[in-house]
Amino acid sequence: MPDQVDHREKWRLALDMVDEARSWGLADQVVVADAGYGQFHGLRHGLAERGLDYVVVVRGDLNAHPGGAVPQAPERSGPGPRLPCYRTPARSLKDLALEQGRTALRRCTWRQGSRGAMQGRFLVMDVRLAGKSARQAALDRAGGRSTWDGVLPVETLIAEWPPHGEEPMGYWLSSLPDPAKTRPERVDVGLSLYQVLEELQRVLLCWTGVCHTCRRPLAQQHPPDTG
Repeated sequence: MPDQVDHREKWRLALDMVDEARSWGLADQVVVADAGYGQFHGLRHGLAERGLDYVVVVRGDLNAHPGGAVPQAPERSGPGPRLPCYRTPARSLKDLALEQGRTALRRCTWRQGSRGAMQGRFLVMDVRLAGKSARQAALDRAGGRSTWDGVLPVETLIAEWPPHGEEPMGYWLSSLPDPAKTRPERVDVGLSLYQVLEELQRVLLCWTGVCHTCRRPLAQQHPPDTG
């Protein structure tokens, strides 16, 4: 280790590697990552700043507001401006998913495997991640308190819900929009939900080596990295 190198978080190292890969002239791709990276807001914010889309694994205990939540300006009780804020507290991704319930699930087939179609049931919804890091990033992006409207950015939550499970068993956050909705400003993305699911399976392969839907081993073309 060079003397000038100090501790640097894994997610920062990951962004460094992304920057290095892009410096080689490689075409930008959707970034996929397990929870060891995706859980950190700094990684997702860093990718968004670079104009890169992502699909990352997160835990269900991350707090967020529903996508349709709107901040409101509080009543002034003293001099100086007061930032708009969300009037209801943020809740965990798990709680937001449970509130939607099974009626919101979509059955998706993303590819044909050696033993038939690979299918799963997924919930897809917009959320606005809460917390100090998310709030500070939105504040900085807007240019400060005087220009920020209090709105936290939207991310797409994807939760896989097994047929007989009482709750989802996997959570992902993505910058890709819900394909069931029309968002003219994001028509350049050009990825369907099925392509997103294909990316998710690649993450799961690196993470567990088995399909979370059918619990069968997934074929590996390269040995996993044990470094």
